[in-house]
Amino acid sequence: VTTATGALDDQVQGYLDHLTIERGVAANTISSYRRDLRRYAEYLNGRGIVDVRAVGENDVSEFLVALRKGDPDTGTSALSAVSAARALVAGGADVVAFDDNPDSVAKAEAEGIKTADLRTIDWPNFSSFVLAPGVPLTHPKPHWSVDLAKAAGVEIIGDIELFIRERRAHAPDCPFIAITGTNGKSTTTALIAHILKASGRDTQLGGNIGTAVLSLDPPKAQRFYVVECSSYQIDLAPTINPP
Repeated sequence: VTTATGALDDQVQGYLDHLTIERGVAANTISSYRRDLRRYAEYLNGRGIVDVRAVGENDVSEFLVALRKGDPDTGTSALSAVSAARALVAGGADVVAFDDNPDSVAKAEAEGIKTADLRTIDWPNFSSFVLAPGVPLTHPKPHWSVDLAKAAGVEIIGDIELFIRERRAHAPDCPFIAITGTNGKSTTTALIAHILKASGRDTQLGGNIGTAVLSLDPPKAQRFYVVECSSYQIDLAPTINPP
C-alpha cells in the first residue's frame, strides 16, 4: 500500500504477509485484499489516521458511505440494485427506489423508476425492502433505512432472494448452484460454469461475479444457474435453498 505512511503502512503490509505466509491465502485473493486495503488506507490517511488502533466506528461507517457514493469498485452492489429495480418494474411491482447518492437517484428517475426519500415514506404500505448487498445490514451498524424497515415490520431481502422466489414460482426444478466462501469462490464459480457450458448445457453465470442475478435469462427447466453469492447477499436471502 503505497499511499499510506508510517505505522499504518506497516500494519497493512503485516496483515497481508500474515495471510500469505501463515494462512496460505491464494494470490488472487491477496490481490483483492490489497486493492481493498489500499482504498481503506488512502481514506484513513486522508483523515490523518496513521495507526489502525486509532480507527473508530464512525471512521468505518463513513468509509462505507464514501465507497457507495463514488468508488467504481463498488460496481457489483450498484449493478445488483439497478438490476433488481428493473426486474421488479418489469414484473409489475410498484417500486420506489432510493440511494444516498443523489446522482444514482437521478439515474433511476431517468429510467422511469419512481424514487422517494425513505425517511418520509409510509413504510407499512410496503411489502418488502430490497437492500443492495453493499449497504450495511448489521455491521458496523445498520444503515438508517434498515432501522426504519425493521421498525415498520417490513421484510428486508436482496436480489438473490428475489431470484430464488422467481425460480421457485416458475421453474423449481431448474438446477441452481450457489457458491460462497472466503477464498476462491469466483474461480470455482467460473470453472463450474465453464464445465457446464462445455458439456452443452444451457448455463447462466452471475451473481457477485459478472452479471447481476436478476439480469440473467429467466428460470426454465434444464437451465443451469451458477451463482456466486457474497456473505452480504446470503444475509439477504433467508430462503436460499440450492438443491
